[in-house]
Amino acid sequence: MEHGQFFTLLQVALGKAESFTTAPSEEEWSGLYRIAVEQSLVGVLYDALQRLPEDQRPDKSLMRKWFADTNAIERKYVQLTQLTLSAVRRFESDGYRVCLLKGIGNSLHYPNPKLRQCGDVDVWLDASPSECIRYAHRYRPGTKALYHNVEMPVNSVFGVDIHYRPSHLYTPQGNSRLQRFFNQWKEEQFRHFAPLAEGENVAIPTVGFNLVYLICHFNQHLFNEGIGFRQLLDYYYMMLQANDEERRLAKETVDATGLGKLTRALMFIMKEVFRIDSQYLIDDPDEQTGRFLLQEILASGNFGQFTEELQKKRNKVERNWQRLLHNFHLMPVFPADAICEPLFRVYQWVWRQWMKRY
Repeated sequence: MEHGQFFTLLQVALGKAESFTTAPSEEEWSGLYRIAVEQSLVGVLYDALQRLPEDQRPDKSLMRKWFADTNAIERKYVQLTQLTLSAVRRFESDGYRVCLLKGIGNSLHYPNPKLRQCGDVDVWLDASPSECIRYAHRYRPGTKALYHNVEMPVNSVFGVDIHYRPSHLYTPQGNSRLQRFFNQWKEEQFRHFAPLAEGENVAIPTVGFNLVYLICHFNQHLFNEGIGFRQLLDYYYMMLQANDEERRLAKETVDATGLGKLTRALMFIMKEVFRIDSQYLIDDPDEQTGRFLLQEILASGNFGQFTEELQKKRNKVERNWQRLLHNFHLMPVFPADAICEPLFRVYQWVWRQWMKRY
């Protein structure tokens, strides 16, 4: 029942519904607040509370708590914006072109960007992997580099993930085609500017690029940390702003890279939960896979249950075994990725040993 009410509350926030059929009880409101926290949607859903009829809103105590949390989210957003700008300007002063990925860049597509809860900051530098790794090691020698990014501290409390590849896929053929897509459209991303703060523009991906890129990101999190409704909401706003040509290119690319099934599952969730109009869909919805994906999202929350299970494991063997069990769970629905994900981890380990030269 809570999830049905959560969907309604989300639809109210999006202007797709005006109220609940029946007002939630105090206990149900506590459950809705818990889900909002788990899914990192506290700020967005507070906007829904203000739209509800007064007799359907939570009690004053929870309203005050929700209001205070939303104010904290807005303050953090302003702070993160300034830190992000300073990091981008530092990279630029060091001679790199920068494109802001995910997170705070996605927030610029929201009606009220400050309500989106932003976490890590990710940037794409126009430089080779070896150059990015050397650059990061100037500030933190030996920091761990992955196949697509390396973490770099900016100050004692703030760091960014530097991407030399925006993302990756686990299947060799899919990843090869994806990297070609990134290279083909790279120049346009570094020239696509948007205002992050008053008088301060930064490069962010185009909507058409994000239609593909964010699904790659979903695919990674499906096998590692879990997808959350915050990421789905990002995609909802991208879909609303895409044109016919961007949708056509996105469908062509996700089919070519092996992401078609995940995309069709996502389209089902967009129709079923977000109530998006059919004209904005990239592909036909797949109800069976979509319901499976929806249950995965609700079970894990935003970077939730699976990540917590991994953190409980005491060593690499236990963590890798837990990942394999998760892959077995996903294999009937996404077999190619479930088989290739552990093989990709082996490849990434070999790649990292080679890149330690830098």
